[in-house]
Amino acid sequence: MKFSLSILTVYILSLILVYSCSTEEEESVAPVVQTPQPEPEPEEETQSETDNQTQDDASNETLEVDTDGDGVVDSEDAWPFNPFLDEDIWGQDVEPELFFASDVSEYIQEQFRNDLNLAIEEFGNFGPLEIWVLGTDKNAMLELAEIYCERRISRGQIWEADGLLSQNEGYDLTEDFSLFNSACLSELMHPYADVSWYNEESRVVSQYIDQAGLDNYTGGWYEWGVEPPIILAGVQGHRGFGFHYWLNSLPYMYEENEYFIGKEDIAFIIFHEYFHVINYSNVFETESVEDETGNSVVPDYGPTSMREGSADYMGWYALYKLIDEGEYNKSEEFQSTLREEMKNRMNTIQENIINCPNFNLTNLDGEICDPYIFGSWAIAYLNNRAENQNAYQELMFPLINDLGYYGAFEEAFGITFETFNQEFLEFLELPIEQQLEIIPDI
Repeated sequence: MKFSLSILTVYILSLILVYSCSTEEEESVAPVVQTPQPEPEPEEETQSETDNQTQDDASNETLEVDTDGDGVVDSEDAWPFNPFLDEDIWGQDVEPELFFASDVSEYIQEQFRNDLNLAIEEFGNFGPLEIWVLGTDKNAMLELAEIYCERRISRGQIWEADGLLSQNEGYDLTEDFSLFNSACLSELMHPYADVSWYNEESRVVSQYIDQAGLDNYTGGWYEWGVEPPIILAGVQGHRGFGFHYWLNSLPYMYEENEYFIGKEDIAFIIFHEYFHVINYSNVFETESVEDETGNSVVPDYGPTSMREGSADYMGWYALYKLIDEGEYNKSEEFQSTLREEMKNRMNTIQENIINCPNFNLTNLDGEICDPYIFGSWAIAYLNNRAENQNAYQELMFPLINDLGYYGAFEEAFGITFETFNQEFLEFLELPIEQQLEIIPDI
């Protein structure tokens, strides 16, 4: 889900229940005068009764725990470590939050927001969504990282909060904020951030740094603070914390640049990444696995070819559609059409299919045949087959939670994924002129 864009425009795209309770009003009872009677001698409790009472008391105490102090007990709190949120609003209409490094110009910020709003108007608003846009200045990046880390720690969203009690026994997120903050900054900005917190004798646990070792580790944000013409973008979770996390390197294409890369390229990237937000918002599962490309994903997001192929095709389709409708003000230099874009992609498929004859869309890995390219044409074919350019997300996404990805696919399109795969292979044997007829003329 990560983009890397060079002069040749090469993209490399590297993730739970509210209870309500009611009370009944007590009935009024007329007072009754009773004659006092001697109290009976208390019966001696057996050990079994005492143990049961202790267990009941412990159980009641557990139910009443309010870890984050937000007034909602953990048993009724969807996010018991986050004092700012107690219900699961995953996939709901929530205003996105954008954070820019201080070296990102106001003009770039404005244009980025405009294109994001176009994507939301086209596809709908799905949240909660946080977008963090980096520049290239390391000091500005570190300042933004401070904001990010404070936000994560204060919301119990640093590493896996529910594991902190065992991993970092003796530490407290509030009392030891500076310690956790330093570790968080190192995860993002090493080797640019201070590492005095990293002490083998007594320190907090950082799962990412511990896996690689400090000497072999480079901060995730530090790596993304790239210089043009490269651009990186990716939606990287976090279902387990209840929000979508989108990281973007400097979207320099909004301004005149020496690489002659226009603003349409970053608009496409924004549409592409936002389509992932739509996809993920319709999946409530939290368990992830390693997919065929080595990325950690939730299976019901779909195979890489369909997940990335849909974001690619729908990203380009949305851009060209908005241009055609006069909703997007394209630059004079941009003279391409959707059919030209897809023709180039089909040419790439025909050049490479010899390396993956009779491929299966469920396991294209990118090293032999690019799942982004193959998948974009698979989505174009699927939507045309359904006679609806938005069929993939409109018909299928709402069914995934109940039926799973492949069950939802079959229910939405009346065909198994395996049969669809075979149909698509046959479609790829048609002449290019016939193939392009299914692409909207925009």
